[in-house]
Amino acid sequence: MKKLVVILGIIFIGLSSFTSVIDKTDKVLVKQIYAMLDDLPLEIEEELLVEVRLIINEQNRIKVLFVEAEDPLVRKLIRKRLDKNTLAIPFKVEGAYRLPIRIKV
Repeated sequence: MKKLVVILGIIFIGLSSFTSVIDKTDKVLVKQIYAMLDDLPLEIEEELLVEVRLIINEQNRIKVLFVEAEDPLVRKLIRKRLDKNTLAIPFKVEGAYRLPIRIKV
């Protein structure tokens, strides 16, 4: 019984540290995306909720799959700013992401 408790404890600790690494990665990724979108040339005085679906390859290069926003100009500017751009972070974040982003312009 003690062995089972120890094994479950090790698994729990391993999984919790793994999820904290994923959470940290996502926070860094979102922060980097916000930095890329910081100075969009828009003249709207409101907060926009935009959903961006993207894939990041092994070189941390972004490929935008889809941008969902009401304003077509916002969609175009976000896609243009992010697509084929490279993330400047010291670790790989390869994978597909669906990010809700709030932009105050």
